[in-house]
Amino acid sequence: HSLSTRDSFCLISLLICNTLRSFSFLSVTHTRNMPPTLNNDMASSIASSSPQPSTSKPHLDVHYTAPGFCPPHPDTVDQLCEDRSNLIFCHGVVIVKISPEVAVKFGPHINIIEAKNMIYITQNTGVPVPKVFAYYTYGPIDRDPDDFGGLYDTYIFMSYVAGETLYEAWNSLSVSTKSHILRQLASCVQEIRDVEPAGYIGSIDRGPVTDCCLATSIDKGIALGISDHYTRTNHLFQGPFDSEQEFNTAIINNYLNNAPKRHIKSFLSGMLPVSHRILFAHGDLRPQNIIVKDGKVAAIIDWERSGWYPEYWEYAKALLVWHWQSDWTDYLVQILQPYDAEYFMHSFLMEKLLI
Repeated sequence: HSLSTRDSFCLISLLICNTLRSFSFLSVTHTRNMPPTLNNDMASSIASSSPQPSTSKPHLDVHYTAPGFCPPHPDTVDQLCEDRSNLIFCHGVVIVKISPEVAVKFGPHINIIEAKNMIYITQNTGVPVPKVFAYYTYGPIDRDPDDFGGLYDTYIFMSYVAGETLYEAWNSLSVSTKSHILRQLASCVQEIRDVEPAGYIGSIDRGPVTDCCLATSIDKGIALGISDHYTRTNHLFQGPFDSEQEFNTAIINNYLNNAPKRHIKSFLSGMLPVSHRILFAHGDLRPQNIIVKDGKVAAIIDWERSGWYPEYWEYAKALLVWHWQSDWTDYLVQILQPYDAEYFMHSFLMEKLLI
């Protein structure tokens, strides 16, 4: 049978992933009972691990497991990926449904900060997000980090949320339903902004800024001898920053590195304010990251760029990533506090810094 373009892309992505992955796994032992959502064939015992004598062999580093949950081994996840009906998403990262209630998001571009953010938001707000059951890293994997984004894969096991993205549903929704959904989002955004300030600009647990505005190549991280999990993706992150002034300086320096012939530093320094409140932001609020069902918001997903940022951040990022593609922005500007001057300056900077 002929395959669709999407199916072909998925199969190629998974074949590459499986081919490059070494099958020399670290043995691990059960420490928790499996939940009813996973059967014995699906799960491998990975809750604890012994030190490896050789760093050249891939091993599992389990960062978190919820009580009663035992996540399956990467080998088992690969087997589930072979059934295309389990695939939810496979562009750059892979999201696969491993049971009626559980999905896993994995790949070299996934960072454990995303899982930490979801747990934090669940604990501190009523915003609907997928429940995190476990997350771990696996590697090093024998492959070219420049081609595949790193030598480590991160796996985040979370609750499967039924529905469709707001992007898929938008054009079929009535004006009243769109307005209802946006009112829900307005409440969610306000709850996020009301989270207790952390006293710095960056991600959870005094982590770095994960937005691409400050991303640099992994080669610089290797040269500096940086080897923690923040460099196990295709980017090395900067921060955290104790002040907006420090944050602005880092953005300007990164801009100048990408546009070395532009003599614009003094202008940019004068145009970037330093008096904003520092609030928590999702950082990537677009229709593709909102799951809806029955005319209601079922979940907000993709929290990898979230953290504490200047108060204009949510507004500037939400408009920047959407590029005015539909009337979504007509509704969006009604629920977000406007920061138009900051948006235009950020848009100017991101001409050189965007992905």
